[in-house]
Amino acid sequence: MTTADKLRAEGFAKGYARSKARGRAEALIEQLTLKFGRLPASVEQAIRGAKLEQLKALTTRVLTESSLDEVLALSGISAPAVLSTLDSVTDRAGRS
Repeated sequence: MTTADKLRAEGFAKGYARSKARGRAEALIEQLTLKFGRLPASVEQAIRGAKLEQLKALTTRVLTESSLDEVLALSGISAPAVLSTLDSVTDRAGRS
């Protein structure tokens, strides 16, 4: 495999991962909106900026939690705080 082939494959993999995360984020926003009503813009922004692992954790939680705060594990939501909390949730989940 040439260097160009390796770079092409790496670029494809990164693009695929971004696309997969974007699709999961949009589906999660739809699920949250259907379950809890209109979402604050900061929550939508945080979800769209989340990592795939974070989105996976949230997609599971939306099925079991009874409030948006429980899904996001916060009250007084702000985009940076959401992502920070999501990082800690996925870190703990990875250690289990």
